[in-house]
Amino acid sequence: MAFGKINTLVVFHSNRSDIFKVGQLVGATEKARQIAEIKDIGAEFESSIFTGYDLFDENGNAIARFKNGTYATWFDEPEKGEK
Repeated sequence: MAFGKINTLVVFHSNRSDIFKVGQLVGATEKARQIAEIKDIGAEFESSIFTGYDLFDENGNAIARFKNGTYATWFDEPEKGEK
């Protein structure tokens, strides 16, 4: 199964959910930064699974990290040859 790049991340909380999309401005109004990439940083170990996502701006600087929560992701269509 091939996946494209993540374009939307939903972070679920006990009483609400937050949606983050590539191209969205986040942060304080005067210091808002645009999300350029959402990267899956999850890893599987012998006895556990780590889930997490990082948000990056157009300069490759981290905006936010979400870890060990409940998430939903949406993907762009994979490019030809991508596995």
